Amino acid sequence: MPIELKQTTRLQTQLVITPALKQAIELLQVSRLELVDLVKKELEENPALEETQPEDESARPAEGGPEKEPLTTCGSEVNWEEYWDGHYREEEVSRRAREHSAPPPAENYARPEGLAEHLLWQLKLSPLDPERFQLGSYLIGLIDEDGYLRSSEEEVARETGADEERLRELIQLLQGFDPPGVAARSLEECLLIQIRNRQVKDPLAELILRHYLPELENGEAEKIARETGAGLPAVKRAIQFLAELDPRPGRSFNPVNPVYLVPDVMIFKLDEHSDYFVLLNEDGLPKLRLSGYCQGLLAGGQLGSGEKQYFQERMRKAVWLIRAVHQRQRTLYRVSRALVERQREFFDRGPGFFRPLALKDIAEQVGVHESTVSRAVANKYVHTPHGLYAFKAFFNRGIEDEHGGMVATGNVRKQLQKIVGAEDWQKPLTDQKLADFLRRDGVRISRRTVTKYRKLLKIPAAQERQQAYFLKEKSQPPGEGEKNQLSPAGLEPEEPEGREEEEET
Repeated sequence: MPIELKQTTRLQTQLVITPALKQAIELLQVSRLELVDLVKKELEENPALEETQPEDESARPAEGGPEKEPLTTCGSEVNWEEYWDGHYREEEVSRRAREHSAPPPAENYARPEGLAEHLLWQLKLSPLDPERFQLGSYLIGLIDEDGYLRSSEEEVARETGADEERLRELIQLLQGFDPPGVAARSLEECLLIQIRNRQVKDPLAELILRHYLPELENGEAEKIARETGAGLPAVKRAIQFLAELDPRPGRSFNPVNPVYLVPDVMIFKLDEHSDYFVLLNEDGLPKLRLSGYCQGLLAGGQLGSGEKQYFQERMRKAVWLIRAVHQRQRTLYRVSRALVERQREFFDRGPGFFRPLALKDIAEQVGVHESTVSRAVANKYVHTPHGLYAFKAFFNRGIEDEHGGMVATGNVRKQLQKIVGAEDWQKPLTDQKLADFLRRDGVRISRRTVTKYRKLLKIPAAQERQQAYFLKEKSQPPGEGEKNQLSPAGLEPEEPEGREEEEET
């Protein structure tokens, strides 16, 4: 069969994403700070865009006068009245919101002294020759955030060429520095250093550390008492003493840097009798308009073909950006209003009263696609009368209760946190017992789902929690764990996680 070339025509449908649509999608899913950066970058690169100053009245139509339509010369129309005077930009509401809002926290803090700086300061005060000081500085650089020296003497000697005896002397010197327990090679050595630093002789505690550390971590006090021959009360006192020690001595010198979250939307009441207001946070967001100078150049007819094409393209992109920003703000406002209506019980009564809600419910109410709602709430936060929440915290699937109704999974996870927080520290609850407690409160849930929620909340298993209770930084007085009864209703509510939830059915 001969091979031949021929042309044919056929019809087919396919999705074509225009540059304007692509830009609108990108702007919808960015946070407020990212939006400000994108707009400022476009202002620097596009001569057809201008930022309207607050005192510039030319950007708004004069009261009582005829409204002028801006010249775009690119076939696009912008509803400027809606852009400037939309219902989400209410000057009076904005002013009163600033009056009711708390001042922003101070962010210009001095950098705290780190563990390495603290150790170097003590090393400089030690009588060392330059060679030993340089080697000690090298060892300090190997100490991790918890205060442990993870490299062995052989590894350091191989890398530096130093004598192992000299290394051992310097390590002992560093182990005498503050905080006690620093530069240890293991948990056992770290705690033994702290015991010696306290100048308290407790042979039973040292014996437990040297030979019964796994049993100590698992909370097997009876086994330790049986094998050592010491009485159970003496073993418990030794464990109590060990619980007062710090297993991570460098932690206090390496605090986690705070992350400041800026809300994209503020939802509040002006007084008890008013409805909830939704105000978009537009602080720092430039107010855009088309450049009058560029419009004049295009209307004058004095440009060459290349220059005219350039300015028309710049003007077209400026209109796309203005419309995309306007559409993003309008969509975010409508989604926020829908959330207020759907989660009214939360706004009225506070955490613990989330209702089951899906993206599809908000999409149907707003009249957009579900993916649009997903992009609109991504990476965004909302300030409510009950604190700052991620938008995704409002979307919860439900679990059936004993009455056939639905309980939001966020509330179930919060209830799980309360039960774990109120458990007996000597006898942590297993996942099956946690499921039994939730069923007692009317939530139909399986042990497998409890395990999944526990992992999402980063709660260790029962055995790991028991180990943490015995080795925690500050021990509780004896008997306090026995008095801590399970009564979740009396505990303070906690902030919910802003995590997207994946539920099991």
